Amino acid sequence: MLELTMLHLTKKHLIGRLAALASLFLALCCVVSACSDDNTPLPEKYVTLRLKINPGVAQSLSRASAPDRYDPSEGDYENVNTLRIIITRPGDSGTRIVLANRLVSTSSNGYPTEKLEFKVLGNYEYRVLLIANEDYLTPPRNSGFTTVRSFLDSFEEKRTFNQTLLLGWTVAAPAVAPNITGNIFADGMPMAEWFDIAPLVTREVSNDEPSVREENTVDVHLFLTRVACKVTYNVNVSEEYKAKGVSVTGIRLENIDQSQYVFPHDAVYEPAKVSTNLPVMDDNTGSFVVTNRYISSFNVPSNNPLLNYPVNLPADKYVPVQKGSKATIGPYYFPETKFTDSQTNFKVSVRLSDSSEWLPAQSLTNNILMMKDNIQGIARNTHLIVNINFDGTGITWNAVVAPYNEVSLLPEFGL
Repeated sequence: MLELTMLHLTKKHLIGRLAALASLFLALCCVVSACSDDNTPLPEKYVTLRLKINPGVAQSLSRASAPDRYDPSEGDYENVNTLRIIITRPGDSGTRIVLANRLVSTSSNGYPTEKLEFKVLGNYEYRVLLIANEDYLTPPRNSGFTTVRSFLDSFEEKRTFNQTLLLGWTVAAPAVAPNITGNIFADGMPMAEWFDIAPLVTREVSNDEPSVREENTVDVHLFLTRVACKVTYNVNVSEEYKAKGVSVTGIRLENIDQSQYVFPHDAVYEPAKVSTNLPVMDDNTGSFVVTNRYISSFNVPSNNPLLNYPVNLPADKYVPVQKGSKATIGPYYFPETKFTDSQTNFKVSVRLSDSSEWLPAQSLTNNILMMKDNIQGIARNTHLIVNINFDGTGITWNAVVAPYNEVSLLPEFGL
């Protein structure tokens, strides 16, 4: 499934086209209904919000050597196992009021096994929050909850809460300074997103009511974003490399934030993350055509220590440095990272078996997301591939960014 062929990005791709948001699409249909499930007429202010979803893996969109190649998900670790949907509307003084909170029943393959219909007032703006694989997360610090399930269950219908309680929720990689000691999530990959949906009604309204759309149906595209980055190392030894008798015993990625937000924070998407168009079916493959999206800017929590993420290989996994040898190490998962100044950059170091010391770190200067004021970052949902080359001139390495491929969620399932 996972291709590790080198991706060459030209300079024009550096801004807005590196941190891919490829992930999972939800076809969300806001259907104005005359009746509920029991055929009881709804009050004129109510609409039925119905989600129709079906997870399925989309095909890769371009050639492996093309600049915009996407990587598919990586095995069971990145699959959707559970899905929670929370719908809110604005309250007073910046608060939100919960309209619905449902942990969707799913099959062993992540397919919803129930109708996803929500009765909501039609003349409000809604916020839809999507969380997949919540059990891999940890509850917010000082929340008083010991499990994520109990924390999210506490957002009961009609509850009023400060929106920063969810959008300010953070998670951290395990660490003993100065090192991260393992994947940010031990057992699987959480995914999260949020969207604001404009009001919907089907009746005449007075001038003092919120702005509305006078339409029977509005189709809105939603998606999920993986709550982490990942890195894979490719070791290549050329025929010209002369050193003998050593092995690679470790690789270290340097200057990684320890923590990040669960939901994307101040994220800018290209194209914009809300689309009113439903997926287009490819007549040749029978699959939905997916949309490429990139994160071009984002924010991370403040007072965030920069740490190193070393990979110490067990003795039976050492990579011999001998002519023509090749090896792939990883993937490993780490928090999205954004620096606070233009002098800090990402670095990689290698350790060989003839010494316990790490070789001098080299900066990853190519194919790294460059934001305003020359601030570097690696956004969530990005696969960083580092090629470490042993050749006639010594040891060099370069960064390659391969955005994830989307997983399409077909809209016909569950009706």
